[in-house]
Amino acid sequence: MSPIPHAEARRRFRHRSFGAVIAAFTLVAAFLATTAPSQGAVTSAAACGTTNLALNHPATASSLENASFPASAAVDGNLGTRWSSAFSDPQWLEVDLGSTQSICQVTLNWETAYATAFQIQTSPDGSTWTSIYSTSTGTGGTQTLSVTGSGRYIRMYGTARATQYGYSLWEFGVFGTGGGTCGSTDVALNKPATASSLENAGFPASAAVDGNLGTRWSSAFSDPQWLEVDLGSTQSICQVTLNWETAYGKAFQIQTSPDGTTWTSIYSTSAGTGGTQTLSVTGSGRYVRMYGTARGTQYGYSLWEFGIYTTAGSGGGGNTVTVTNPGSQTSTVGTAVSLQINATDSASGQTLTDTATGLPAGLSISSSGLISGTPGTAATSSVTVTATDTTGAAGTATFSWTVNSAGGGGSGAPPASFWGNTSAIPAAHNVLEVSIVNQTNGQYPDSQVYWSFNGQEESIAQQPYIDMPANSAGRMYFYLGSPTSQYYDFIEFTVGASSINVDTTRVDRFGLKLALLLHGHDGSSQEVGENYATFQESRSATFQRFENAVPAQFKELATDQAPYGIPSPGNDPAFQAGGAYANYFTSYAAANGDSSDSTAQIFGCGGTLAANPPLCAGLNRHVAQLPAAQQTNPANFYQAGPANYYAWFWHQNAINGLQYGFPYDDDAGQSSDISVTNPQYLVVAVGW
Repeated sequence: MSPIPHAEARRRFRHRSFGAVIAAFTLVAAFLATTAPSQGAVTSAAACGTTNLALNHPATASSLENASFPASAAVDGNLGTRWSSAFSDPQWLEVDLGSTQSICQVTLNWETAYATAFQIQTSPDGSTWTSIYSTSTGTGGTQTLSVTGSGRYIRMYGTARATQYGYSLWEFGVFGTGGGTCGSTDVALNKPATASSLENAGFPASAAVDGNLGTRWSSAFSDPQWLEVDLGSTQSICQVTLNWETAYGKAFQIQTSPDGTTWTSIYSTSAGTGGTQTLSVTGSGRYVRMYGTARGTQYGYSLWEFGIYTTAGSGGGGNTVTVTNPGSQTSTVGTAVSLQINATDSASGQTLTDTATGLPAGLSISSSGLISGTPGTAATSSVTVTATDTTGAAGTATFSWTVNSAGGGGSGAPPASFWGNTSAIPAAHNVLEVSIVNQTNGQYPDSQVYWSFNGQEESIAQQPYIDMPANSAGRMYFYLGSPTSQYYDFIEFTVGASSINVDTTRVDRFGLKLALLLHGHDGSSQEVGENYATFQESRSATFQRFENAVPAQFKELATDQAPYGIPSPGNDPAFQAGGAYANYFTSYAAANGDSSDSTAQIFGCGGTLAANPPLCAGLNRHVAQLPAAQQTNPANFYQAGPANYYAWFWHQNAINGLQYGFPYDDDAGQSSDISVTNPQYLVVAVGW
């Protein structure tokens, strides 16, 4: 049975949905048409390039309506996503073009919430701004503005809204006079090509770059797979063509890299059509690859040709440094923080040095981009991270960071009311009483929150309490929507004659937000599971925060099983034999005494590590290289890669930082395992 559908929560625009569809259709038509200025434009568009310089470049904003409408959505080339601000004046959306550009045209694709008064401003440094366009009679819709100016940074600065809502842009396009024309030479032709796998020797990677539409590359019949081309030197890429055989990619990315190791996505889709796809992109790198995550057929991925085209006479000069924006961050007073900032440089061989302003009190950033420390004050701040290479070229990313006060039951614990009326929990006839409470934030009624244990399935509307008998190594499952829903999760426990040992676990996957309150007859209470802030946010926000927080290798975990769950890395094909990251742990493990276990076995504490919990924990936490006494200090955990950043994320979002992120996470007492003798009750909070 499929999950019972539920309505997505919306703050507004329900009455505007039809208009938004018409607007989006109009915008798509405009986007696909030849770019041209409006009839009233003074400067001919022929003088302007046709490459959108803002596409996929770092974007920041003065505010967000909520996390569903980020600044990046206005420069992702997708007319179905948008940035939306808070409902006040003034507001701005800013794009870092990476280097100084001569700007001749700006396009604004407004959502219904448009600006009547706004300026287009440029800046050399992101601080001093010059207006190159100003109006107090904005019309909304699609505006094509002929402008003259230069700068590395450009922004729309809105001073008066047309509606009671904020400012909202589907797309913000920027076009320049230097190097705006995409070349017609396929720079991938006959270049070295490699692939994640081959169907067989008759379909080599080289066949996709030989200029012959009668030969092709074909992969193994699994996900993910990739085809990579070495262009020989760093190139400014403006277009990619994919000539698919019948076995095409339904979901894939186009990625670039300066070194073949660190990758940046410049195009992404989950609705690939097959056939011949011509993609307008903006990015730079020596290496380019198609990275497929979902096949369109039961076969593999197969390309007749993979074409790459570059910007002719690209202007601006200098290197381009791009800092990947991690998105809005949430942490808790007293809970250790570790966030790795990732950045790339268009030139190979560069060393980047990271600095930051606006970090919450108690946090600092290393020169390699690791933000760590323990926040000491509840507040919200705007953080700007700058990465600078040895030539002085720099890139920035700005994001918000909210530090919440610790709850009464420990760091990140919820208020007492979260657990329901515990005084009404019946006395147990067996070992203890289990109470299940609905914390789905209104997404599901009690009649659609189910539990399953020992052959019995009930909704909590039917039976919110279970009189738990003694049992050995039991599991209780929870489902939302129906007893067979794909939205599910479980807790594990062993119940003795007068004791209980219980935990939440993320060892296999994340399915539902779960938290436990274990109370003893002696008055003691223990709380574990996802923290209160995580319960309060939407499911999509949690998935997005995961994707934003973890390094590139782990990001696909947020989409592989979405929206039903996030698998642990050891259960993901990318980290298994033949996957893109199958060797993620190999070198580090070998340097620290384990040269026999695979990356998947390290994540899962399998192979020889099944009998060596300290080493498995040390490898997952990246402390195996430290003296034994330092390997049990949580302050040293996850400070560098390779590491189990999946486990790190769930620790960061757990009450008191305790969670089962891998099988031996109980080493050094870091798991969510709790126990009590003479228990009275256990409350299980089930979230969305």
